[in-house]
Amino acid sequence: MTTQNLNLGRTVVEILGQHKVSGAEVDSSARYPPPRCHPGTRKALRARITAWLNEPCGSNILWLYGPAGVGKSAVAQTVAEHSRGTGCLGAAFFFSRPNKRNNPNGVLPTLAYQLAIQYPDYKHIIAQYLVDDPSILDKDLRTQFRELIITPFAILESQISPITQRPLLIILDGLDECDGEDAQCDFVHLIGEYARTTGGTPLLWMICSRPEPYLKNVFSRTKNEIRHKREEITPDDHEARNDIITFLRDGFEEIRERYSDVICVPPDESWPPRVHLQAIARASSGLFIFASTLLKFIGGSEGDDPETQLNVCITFLDKSREMSINPLHPLDLLYLQILLTIPTNTLPTTMRIMSMCLFYRQHHQLSAQELCYFLHLDQSTFYSSLRRLHSVMDVPPAPYANKHSLQFYHASFGDFLRDERRSGSFYAREDKTHSDVAIHCLRWLKDVIKSECGLAG
Repeated sequence: MTTQNLNLGRTVVEILGQHKVSGAEVDSSARYPPPRCHPGTRKALRARITAWLNEPCGSNILWLYGPAGVGKSAVAQTVAEHSRGTGCLGAAFFFSRPNKRNNPNGVLPTLAYQLAIQYPDYKHIIAQYLVDDPSILDKDLRTQFRELIITPFAILESQISPITQRPLLIILDGLDECDGEDAQCDFVHLIGEYARTTGGTPLLWMICSRPEPYLKNVFSRTKNEIRHKREEITPDDHEARNDIITFLRDGFEEIRERYSDVICVPPDESWPPRVHLQAIARASSGLFIFASTLLKFIGGSEGDDPETQLNVCITFLDKSREMSINPLHPLDLLYLQILLTIPTNTLPTTMRIMSMCLFYRQHHQLSAQELCYFLHLDQSTFYSSLRRLHSVMDVPPAPYANKHSLQFYHASFGDFLRDERRSGSFYAREDKTHSDVAIHCLRWLKDVIKSECGLAG
């Protein structure tokens, strides 16, 4: 390599470095320790993703989606590390709204930076572009995508570069946390268009997100169809429930070894007691963030021994006693983050719908359509009020609203709404809900009497 090329290479890395988002990479210290799949868990899902990586079969895009806290980022991290070990990881971007890693304008420079660091051929191609016009990185997403992805890889393919000998994986994790729905959809559009028009592209794209309705729409459209493979993670599938048991057992064993001088249990006795392990597993109900949060509380607190912390958790899960300590505080922050995205003008209606699902689901489970009619809401208002809740609630599509009801993905969300100390301004008041139901029942009764009187007349 000539001195001039070497200087160009250094310059392009410096330029990209000024525009990239720090902390979004797979091995960033800002994310340490990153979430990853516990050994022996998610076997079937990871096997399917590996099979796709080896044989994309025309689907160069994989969409991994599921509700909040179900473990999508752990799967993405594990796949990224495995792919890096086999030499097929191109780049990754892990979005995080709370950590300010959500600027859409920094995504492509961050991916390009990782590609340039790893692959000299790629760096050589974009070097002259960026030296001649560094403003490329300040332009719109479509221009950036063309200059940093489409054109360089088209040239590399024509040159039969080693970088294109096998597909490279690019991961976008937590796309729903990217700032702006339009930007999120733009990324899917650009990637889908690229995969469709380039045919045998050397890039594979793994996109992980919550099942937000606008992303569902983008992936489901028939015009300019985005060919992709789908993998859904749900907290109530059989594999997830079994994996939680494995995760908890190993987690408690690690705590026991770390605090062997504090946990005074004979070696031949299990810790925690089987009944406590089952209680936590049952409460976790397939939601990894729930189990992970309790393990961190039990084994990571300073000043308290694990036995005390375990008893706090068991008492908390019992729900029969007032507690001053909340072991699920990190999970509550996640729920608050989701609820804070609800527009203020729709929040009252959203709260009414959630409260109905919370306090009446055991008495009479109305279908989504029946609930909509009962609350005297038009379908548009009903669905727009639920638009921000698809990561915590299973909202049936409109064509199936007459057959399926609204469901919380996990009981912990309902428990959160019931406790004013945890949910604050999003507290669901049971007395207000019953009053609201009574008013609507009287309104329906009035309508029925009017209708019957009209018929009699």
